[in-house]
Amino acid sequence: MERLTRKLDNCRYGQNYTTGDGFMVGMTEMMQKLGRLEDLQEAGRLVELPCKVGETVYCIVNKKILSGYVKRIRPFIGGDYIDIMLDVEFTIVDPFYHDGRMTTFAQVASFDSRAYCTIAYHTHEEAEAALEALKGGGQNG
Repeated sequence: MERLTRKLDNCRYGQNYTTGDGFMVGMTEMMQKLGRLEDLQEAGRLVELPCKVGETVYCIVNKKILSGYVKRIRPFIGGDYIDIMLDVEFTIVDPFYHDGRMTTFAQVASFDSRAYCTIAYHTHEEAEAALEALKGGGQNG
C-alpha cells in the first residue's frame, strides 16, 4: 500500500501526521487505510514485526555473545501464542582451522523468551545483561 501520511516531528502538539497535499486533500483515502488497519487489528490479524530482514541481532551461543543478521522472519504457533521466529546467520572464525578462516552457521532465534530456541536481543548491551543474568541464575541461553 502507498503511504498516505507524512510524520511531522516539529509539531507544536508533539508528533503529528499530515498528507502530502495538505491537511484535507487525501483525508478520505487516509481514513479508509486507517480503517482497514484498525479492522485487521481488531480481528487479531495485524502483526508488528520485531525487526526486519537484514537487521543485526545479538544472541548468546555457548556462553558467548554473537552478532548475526536476520535472513528470514516466519511465524510459529506455540500452543496458546504465536511467535515470530528469526533465521539468524552468524559468521565466526572457524574453530577447526587455525588460519583465521571464517565460517557461517544459521540458528533459529526469537525475541520471545517463551520460545524453545535461542533468544535474540536488539542491542549488544541487552545481550550482555542477559548473559550476566544467566551466569548468576543458571538458565539456558
